[in-house]
Amino acid sequence: MGGGHFAVSDVVVGREGSGLVWVAAADDTVRLNPLNRFPEGSAAELYYEVYGLARGVPYHTVVRLEREGRRSLFGALRGLFGGGRAAVLLEFDAASDGAVTRVHRAVALQGVAKGTYRLTVAISDPASGVTTTRTQRFQVVAR
Repeated sequence: MGGGHFAVSDVVVGREGSGLVWVAAADDTVRLNPLNRFPEGSAAELYYEVYGLARGVPYHTVVRLEREGRRSLFGALRGLFGGGRAAVLLEFDAASDGAVTRVHRAVALQGVAKGTYRLTVAISDPASGVTTTRTQRFQVVAR
């Protein structure tokens, strides 16, 4: 990694207060959540690394959250008419820190109902047109 080719690590989805952390670098601590459960109204702490971009080179990130499970007939019909698409929770451009860029983002889960969710993070290198997508699943549970 960091050999001049655009690449992205897996995404770690952690939680404040889980009691578990990973020290990714001397000055970088990543929150963990091995149970992949988040209380309603909490936040998912995202961590991932972007490799191979020179310092200052921009990259683009889109984060989406989709509820998994069976859909009702009404939900399926709504999907036919443009409804029910995944909301973009977070979309941003950022500049690379160099060969390895460590990224921390929090996704607030206020208003997210109990259930199983798929979090998708798509990171793009606009210069090459390459997009890498990483997906993690987790549950939102009652407080």
